[in-house]
Amino acid sequence: MISLSVTDARRDIFNIVKAVQNSDAVTITSKDGNAVLISENEWNGIKETLYILSMPGMLESILESSEEDISEMERWEKIRDTL
Repeated sequence: MISLSVTDARRDIFNIVKAVQNSDAVTITSKDGNAVLISENEWNGIKETLYILSMPGMLESILESSEEDISEMERWEKIRDTL
């Protein structure tokens, strides 16, 4: 993660925006506290994750499904690919 002072960030905002568009988070430091700059795409992903995990039972459902046997799904994907 890139870390810059507010003064340095102010001088180079264009390149900082380009960096966060490439999924690099940038920490901007100041004596009053720090801030983190991330891309809009990254922020939307965080919001979506928080929304999904806020649904009662969703985390448990995701964890259960990750333990399921996927061989049947792989079989259907092979059939689909031949169509």
